[in-house]
Amino acid sequence: MQNITVVGAGYVGLANSFLIGITNGVTLYDISQDKINQLQQGKSPITDEYIAKYIDQVQVTYTTNDAEAYTDADVIFVAVDTNYDEERGKFNLDSVNNVLHDIARYASDNTIIVIKSTVPIGFTDEKKAEYPQFRFIFSPEFLREGHALYDNLYPDRIVIGGADSCDLASVQTIGQLLSENILSEDVPIVYVSNREAEVVKLFANTYLAMRVSFVNELDTYCQSQNMETAHVLDAIGYDKRIGRDYWNPSFGYGGYCLPKDTKQLDSEYVSHNIPQNLVSNIVKSNETRKQFIADKIIELVNYDKDAVIGIYRVIAKKGINNFRSSAVLDIAQILVDLEYQVLIYEPYATAPINGINIDNDFASFEQKSAVIVANRIEEMIKNNPKVYSTDIYNMD
Repeated sequence: MQNITVVGAGYVGLANSFLIGITNGVTLYDISQDKINQLQQGKSPITDEYIAKYIDQVQVTYTTNDAEAYTDADVIFVAVDTNYDEERGKFNLDSVNNVLHDIARYASDNTIIVIKSTVPIGFTDEKKAEYPQFRFIFSPEFLREGHALYDNLYPDRIVIGGADSCDLASVQTIGQLLSENILSEDVPIVYVSNREAEVVKLFANTYLAMRVSFVNELDTYCQSQNMETAHVLDAIGYDKRIGRDYWNPSFGYGGYCLPKDTKQLDSEYVSHNIPQNLVSNIVKSNETRKQFIADKIIELVNYDKDAVIGIYRVIAKKGINNFRSSAVLDIAQILVDLEYQVLIYEPYATAPINGINIDNDFASFEQKSAVIVANRIEEMIKNNPKVYSTDIYNMD
């Protein structure tokens, strides 16, 4: 019986601790006492249907005591935030480095440390050199916020790094832990080097961002030329080489992973002086799209700075409860910076967001708004004549 610890009670940490905890005892450690209290009470601190469903079915204990979490652990999964630092032009790795420093205080030699946090290429091997007493593996996550545990239960593939620098038993142990409770059949487990696994993560998310950007630029063209975006996308999507995934126009890609991962990959090219055009322009395309949407909204209110522009929901993605890297919120900020009146309707908000006023009462919000801007159409605003959206699949 192995002692397994997962660090971080966010989407990645919860999804992995619950996946493994179906058949194994797991200790989930987080510095947030509030999160740990909620979990101990059988409540999920994040919005995720499957995490809420499994919370009473898994063998997971919760703690804020780092010594308790690390001292006897055989395997430690590190799943803490690595936000992109705009000033430094790369990931902020303070959270991961602090965790590894604390692990080194308590964990035994030969403990397997699995990095689940998204990191720069080469980071895991650098830590292996810094902490030679541990066995380091990088295993990327391919989950969606709001569907994290579902995506781990039904994965397309499992990628395990360390195949070139860690003993075979260690990488196979992690492959077993991450695959023994999945519900999909014939899921490939891909064993690669740590650097290759880090590359897989960044390029996979950048490809998805490219899909979103392509559809958004197509929509920008169609809007500008008075064409029906839905007709064009529908015809293109029948090509089986292209398909229809990530095929609904939006105000820009947002959420926790795509914005930061595309920027980090761009910085990898720059730091190694590797020629490229596509990756940097995916990042630029997202900013161009947000500015285009802001300009369209300004046209809709006839450049009237006294008209109230209502923003319907600023959550980063449908089905989640946070605003981090929200494309809609970025557009709202553009409008505020241009001195337009902006009001946000967001049930999850309890205070002004980035200094922008909120209204939790939809009837009041609707009455005050000259136009209602919505990244995605929901039942509450369907067929509302005030609504402006690029959503083409949820209109009816």
